[in-house]
Amino acid sequence: MKIVEFDRKQLEGIFRMAESNLLSETNIRWLSYDVDFICLNRLDLFDLVKNEAIVYCIWVSNGAQSIPVYIGHSTSKLSRQRITNHFIKKDPRTGSQLERIKVAVMEGKQVGLSFLKIEPDYMRKPLEEWMISRNREKLIWNIHGKGKLI
Repeated sequence: MKIVEFDRKQLEGIFRMAESNLLSETNIRWLSYDVDFICLNRLDLFDLVKNEAIVYCIWVSNGAQSIPVYIGHSTSKLSRQRITNHFIKKDPRTGSQLERIKVAVMEGKQVGLSFLKIEPDYMRKPLEEWMISRNREKLIWNIHGKGKLI
């Protein structure tokens, strides 16, 4: 059987750079909600991800500390819809984090999003899995990808 090997050092170097950017608090875009849970600044944010293959991170802050709680990915065709499902309204068929976000907002916490545009598109899933595995203790909303530590 032929073994196909990738340059692990180069690949993990790219992944670490991506992880550093995604998990940097300076890259968080905070969302604002009114008392009826209507997102006031959604259009600016959602238009940034529209038609882009992305890996994203959902953050929760109590004012003193910002914590990454969930990492996900989306294709370019579905990215705006995927982020909408998390922060605005949920399609019943998705595994969105909308209910958890509503609870956080009702508790007076801020929620935010950081994201990376990914090229080529097919690298979204490997990057997402790698980051979840490395940060699984922090990512309390992620259920999948918490197998072995990388």
